Amino acid sequence: MRSHLLVYLNYANGKRHQLIRFAVMVMILAFVVSQAGLFATPETQVSAEDQFPRTGKISVSSSVNVRAFPTTTSSKVDALLNNHPVTVYEAVKGQLLTDYNTDIWYLITYSTSSGSKRTGYVLSSFVVLDPLVPITPDPVFEA
Repeated sequence: MRSHLLVYLNYANGKRHQLIRFAVMVMILAFVVSQAGLFATPETQVSAEDQFPRTGKISVSSSVNVRAFPTTTSSKVDALLNNHPVTVYEAVKGQLLTDYNTDIWYLITYSTSSGSKRTGYVLSSFVVLDPLVPITPDPVFEA
């Protein structure tokens, strides 16, 4: 009888450790996802006066890294040179870069030299947006 009890206790103890390991993994995954900016919450969304999508150009002295997420620790997607045309689809709050005094990152798309489209994030300080073209209402349509 005692041997059956020890087997059961070892089994239950092992299950408890599996449950604890699983809970820790879930908490770590939730933290990583929240830091990567995969899910925008009201406090991470940016209310910008800008209308998106908007075209613009990269403005740097040499090149800027395009990132998978709005942090410098996320993987590098590409590097873009000065004056490379981009389309900005969204402004999001990401990692604060104190050297540039901003935490606003742009979600951009751009064409590579081979013509393929890529998407990634760059710090807003490295993009100069083209001026908005004023839209004049069509009186016939508005009537």
